[in-house]
Amino acid sequence: LAIENFKKGLELDKYNINCLKELGEIYEIINDNDNAIKCYKKIIKNESLNKNTNNTIIYLNQIGVCYFNNSNYEEALKYFKRILEFNRKLNDVYTNIAKSYFNLRQYKNAEINLLISLKLKDEPTVYSELGLVYFCLKNYDKSIEYYMKINNVLKNPVYAYKLSFPFLASKKFITGFKLYEYRLKTNDINTQTGLKERVDIPIIPFWNGLDKCDNLLLCYEQGMGDNFQYYRFVIQLSEVYPQMKITYFCKKTIAHIFKEYENINIITDIKALQEETILNLQS
Repeated sequence: LAIENFKKGLELDKYNINCLKELGEIYEIINDNDNAIKCYKKIIKNESLNKNTNNTIIYLNQIGVCYFNNSNYEEALKYFKRILEFNRKLNDVYTNIAKSYFNLRQYKNAEINLLISLKLKDEPTVYSELGLVYFCLKNYDKSIEYYMKINNVLKNPVYAYKLSFPFLASKKFITGFKLYEYRLKTNDINTQTGLKERVDIPIIPFWNGLDKCDNLLLCYEQGMGDNFQYYRFVIQLSEVYPQMKITYFCKKTIAHIFKEYENINIITDIKALQEETILNLQS
């Protein structure tokens, strides 16, 4: 309804800034980036006549963001770079340019722009982006160095988790795996699936791998390929602890691929197990 009414407003005045701005933002919300771009380009055309530099910068950036969200990184770069013609001291612009270069796998160009951004403003996100760039360049020591420059990096589970990868890649496994476990401190929505990364099971405590455990529940996470790779370690675990009952919860679509063993049970319905656990705890 909002789109319909803003379009009616534009029929009366096709360059109405407020209508174009609101309509562009709505299109962005519903991920219709192509129509958002059309709105913002009309604003720029109008604002350029009025010589309003600030608005031109804002909508050049939004056009770049929309192209970026459409994975059209070449076009995104063109619009982010056009902003530099008006103002060369905006750190976010250099960060956006760097992210576009990164997705084009032009890591050196990404590094250059991130370092410029960092000179303009000290931002933890830029240190994180540099850590990722150096990781991709296989300069693991430098990757660790930049992640560690983030204040209280270990108090932020997202950054701590990212830090795990250069440690693991440089074969510093003890530190790497400790940091990798920081992923368990958050359970965000996966951008690809639209679902939570892991199933929440608050009634069952985590096993530290040392305490006596008779019944162990293992829950799938991440991609299907990772599940297949992981299961071989479940088999090894069952051999080390033959008296332990191991229950492996995985997606129904791939459950038939996993072979059950004497002390490994495969399940695809976690609700029934949760109800059984609650009853056992109550009794």
